Amino acid sequence: PALEGLSFDEQEAFVVEKTLRNDTIHYWLKDSLIYKQDTLRFTLTYLYTDTLNKLVPRTDTLALVTKQVKETGGKTDSKKKKENKEEEKPKLDSIPHLDINARVSATMDVYDYIDLTFNEPLQSYDFSAVRIRQKVDTLWKEVPFDYEQDSVELRKFYIYCDWEPKEEYKFQVDSCAFIGIYGLCTDKMERTVKVKSLDEYGAIYFNVSGVITPAFVELLDEKDNVLRKTEVVDAKADFPFLKPGKYCARLIEDTNGNG
Repeated sequence: PALEGLSFDEQEAFVVEKTLRNDTIHYWLKDSLIYKQDTLRFTLTYLYTDTLNKLVPRTDTLALVTKQVKETGGKTDSKKKKENKEEEKPKLDSIPHLDINARVSATMDVYDYIDLTFNEPLQSYDFSAVRIRQKVDTLWKEVPFDYEQDSVELRKFYIYCDWEPKEEYKFQVDSCAFIGIYGLCTDKMERTVKVKSLDEYGAIYFNVSGVITPAFVELLDEKDNVLRKTEVVDAKADFPFLKPGKYCARLIEDTNGNG
């Protein structure tokens, strides 16, 4: 769809976030002069199916009105006295922070990773303020890691580390390592991680013969959900670090090379 502002300039006004199937689009307004307006007027041009079952362009004019918070009146004298007493009490300063949903398993699989999801797009981020430390004897040694931003869900980041089995780690984030588009920054965070032992895993190794074209093998659970996928290399497809359970597999010949 094409969005054109009537009461504002739509150029560089949004952070646009789409879902994987492109069935939902989120427009995050960046400029406070725009999102503080009581009414936003714009046109939206999109394709819709007409009576002949053909896709044709259609333009709608929309007006979005800011929701107003209505104050409740008619307070009794007792309620007013109680509120006045509460106002007299000293209040601790409460600094709002940007919410961060961190998936950091306390018991980590050796192949697993950390992901961070924020409730709004980021204005900036500094991964030098993020550390992973491994416990070596009584000391904590900083170890390297890689990270990437989700190509579709822009508010999500993935952090990859070469976990060593049976070892203990600390995942640490300094305050203001991530700053949202509306000015809030994250609070400091620390999580402890214990990596599982190799004794807790099994492995499946496939010998694949008779395949000429590029191919890959998918590993499925009992409900036919795809758990992993690996390319066939030198007539072999390996699946290490498997949890105890029942699995099945299917071979797919990638004749068009699109994976």
